[in-house]
Amino acid sequence: MKFRIKTNDPGCIEYFSNIVQMVAGLAKNVILHLNKGQLSFVIKERVVFGGITAWCDLEHAVLFSERICEGISPDQDEIFLELIMDHLLHCIRSNTLSTSNHNSLYSSSSTSNSCTTMNKSRIGSNSLTGNFDPSICRLLGLKIKLVRRKTPCLAIELEQSSVTGRSRSVWHFIPVQVVPPRLWDEFIEPPDPDFDVSIFFPPVKTLRPFVDRMKKFAKFVIISANGSGELNFSINVESLACVKLTFRGLKARSWMLQESLLSEINDSMDEVRSTVWDSNDVDLDRSKQINDDPNKKLVSVSLDLRRISQLLSSPKIVPSCFVCNIIHEKLAQFLMLFDNHKLKFNIPASNL
Repeated sequence: MKFRIKTNDPGCIEYFSNIVQMVAGLAKNVILHLNKGQLSFVIKERVVFGGITAWCDLEHAVLFSERICEGISPDQDEIFLELIMDHLLHCIRSNTLSTSNHNSLYSSSSTSNSCTTMNKSRIGSNSLTGNFDPSICRLLGLKIKLVRRKTPCLAIELEQSSVTGRSRSVWHFIPVQVVPPRLWDEFIEPPDPDFDVSIFFPPVKTLRPFVDRMKKFAKFVIISANGSGELNFSINVESLACVKLTFRGLKARSWMLQESLLSEINDSMDEVRSTVWDSNDVDLDRSKQINDDPNKKLVSVSLDLRRISQLLSSPKIVPSCFVCNIIHEKLAQFLMLFDNHKLKFNIPASNL
């Protein structure tokens, strides 16, 4: 097996670190799915821990100029690795922060003896050069490859500039576990089920304050939506209050078939009940149900509020599209589309 990706673009390195930080905020252990076309982070929790599943897909060619990926054989030309996201985040993010956010390692300037002593002990600093401009030490390249030491590892090479004008390399080795081919099917993204309603969510910055406040009082949130663009967030706090946040005029579509609604109406007509007839012998109750707009039928699902908070807090880049697909009382799928990657996050319904 061979895997190697490389980029010399600081902007691409920062973008990739934001993706890693987003996934690390959703789960601790992640499956890294590698093939010739794309890189995917797969999250699949056991049902006892919530049953969350997620796929974050990124095409190699978008960020990395050099790409090599070879599997076990031509028939199994893929690689599945299990790793701890915090380890990967620590290696990449700590270096990108020093270049993009003007880390105090290089930005502080003081004439006190204590600061002078501290600066002497820093890498690339001495009594002659003193403190440096943050632009002097910056990331020039990122290389990630699969190597085998005592155990399989992801070798991360960060190429940095230095005060001398020469580049220097910083290496990190992250232990990983290779997933055997017999388990690959568990992490392949399945086709989407038949949803009842799809609706575009408001911006993340609009929803996040409400969710952050409500998670202090409740454990679950009921999300209701219909094809007319109505979206409700309902929280029932026992013995305290009921809180409801409503949005209207959103883009939405109902996927429920008209035939299924008519069959439900016909089944209900078989029950013994009183009816109201007009002068033309037309059942008014039946005609009213048939003429009802199916787009106005609300579809609801109860979800773990903590999971919703994690999802809204994880993106470091504003998504260009945020869609929620709902199966009534069964599942909610959240789809975030970004410029160069996408995140699909499935949360099964929770029992109140």
